[in-house]
Amino acid sequence: MLSSIKPSSALRSRWAAVGAAIAVTVGSGGILTTSASVGSGERAVFVPITPCRVMDTRRAPDNVGSRSTPIGTNETHTIPVRGVNGNCTIPADAVGLVMNVAAINPTAASFLTVFPADAPRPLAANLNWAAGQLPLSNSVTADVSSDGKVSFYNLAGTVDIAADIVGYYADHNHDDAYYTKAQTYSKAEIAGNSVVGRMTIAQIATVAWHQDPARTATFPAPAGATGLWAGAFDGTSIWTVNYLSSNVTRFDRVTGAGENFALPVPASHPQDIVFDGVHLWTANSDSDNVTRIDPATGAGQNFPLPGGAASPVGLLFDGTYIWTANEDSANLTRIDPVTGVGQNFPLAVGASGPFKLAFDGANVWSVNTGTGNVTRVVAATGAAQNFALPGATGPAGIAFDGTYIWIASINSGNVSRITTTTGTSVTFPLSGFAAPTGLAFDGTSMWTADYNISALSRIDVSSGTAVNVALPTGATAPYEVVFDGVDIWSINDGSNSVTRMLP
Repeated sequence: MLSSIKPSSALRSRWAAVGAAIAVTVGSGGILTTSASVGSGERAVFVPITPCRVMDTRRAPDNVGSRSTPIGTNETHTIPVRGVNGNCTIPADAVGLVMNVAAINPTAASFLTVFPADAPRPLAANLNWAAGQLPLSNSVTADVSSDGKVSFYNLAGTVDIAADIVGYYADHNHDDAYYTKAQTYSKAEIAGNSVVGRMTIAQIATVAWHQDPARTATFPAPAGATGLWAGAFDGTSIWTVNYLSSNVTRFDRVTGAGENFALPVPASHPQDIVFDGVHLWTANSDSDNVTRIDPATGAGQNFPLPGGAASPVGLLFDGTYIWTANEDSANLTRIDPVTGVGQNFPLAVGASGPFKLAFDGANVWSVNTGTGNVTRVVAATGAAQNFALPGATGPAGIAFDGTYIWIASINSGNVSRITTTTGTSVTFPLSGFAAPTGLAFDGTSMWTADYNISALSRIDVSSGTAVNVALPTGATAPYEVVFDGVDIWSINDGSNSVTRMLP
């Protein structure tokens, strides 16, 4: 039973990712009618490709495409997508795209609409964000104009946009003798999640359902990776930090294949990992430093924490800075992600053992295992204020759902929902002998990793009602949960594995 173990050795969990639900844009071509009918005639079929970046409006070295400035207020930016554009080569018969679109460095609350360039802009939003919000991404399906272009509209302020194409739709003439409706629907669509393009036509035709990326699956960590205590998604892969082996692992989201990368010396016992839109960062508790990792190569560079900061165990990225929670020094450190230079900010008196962090758009929130409370720190000034957690003991995980801060308390087996302006909280029980640690938001529900019962809990953020979702046989003691925009991933310390779960 985990509740009898001291927090510094037991509560090794949680990277909170504010995910977004799948968004779909349909133009006059109606490219999503494939799964609505199996009658004969012209139908668009999905062709997955190796993800490629077609546009990134940031300045060099991040820039991809013809534009290197943010999209402005009430501005529509149009790009060609057929042929060779950016890092992508898309065929001339493509009638629609599936993209992962990210909003970076927004200066005002706004939204993004993606639509075919020859169609009127629809009254729809594919991404919504707050001013200064950390990078936010979403899966977007959009028609392509007759001349091969897609438009991106921003309502207010300025924002950089990065777009990665993961597949395209091409017209295909067929008759109803090809496949049944059940065959042409992917597993995700049958489950009612309206996620298209999970499998190739060849896989469906050969009844290769075991290859369906939507199928729940558990993948073992490669040899040499032990103590999987936290995870992160970099837009392409799932990453874990491995406390006992002092390294990190990159998992392929489809195949589950893992590859280990050693942390540079001296970097010891990483406990958390976060992605800043460019690099991954680890908090190394026993070496009092952080490591910045290139996600493409796995190469790392260490940066020491400033004097007075000890045992970094939690991380977050606020859109500008990296923050660490320093368990043994009762303070937080704000780090410039370019220079690695850090500045310490003390917690308010009466708070100790900061463990994990979340960001609400203006404030950094720290869950404190030493004092069993939570601290709100103004990101701009460092001003701190504590708030009690009535009915909750052993707070271990923290996440933001866009409205509320959520806390997972391992010893009391419940979660708390906090109003960010007042700090007042409401506590909701979890079913079974739950010991919740990690938290993640999928755009609709909050998820916890329940260590004791080897299950996840899916929580309705409005009512607090929780439903247990059992892990597959062989997956045990989940410490952390991560959302990748489509699936929830469980980081399983007990079985040294990760599990892909369809929300």
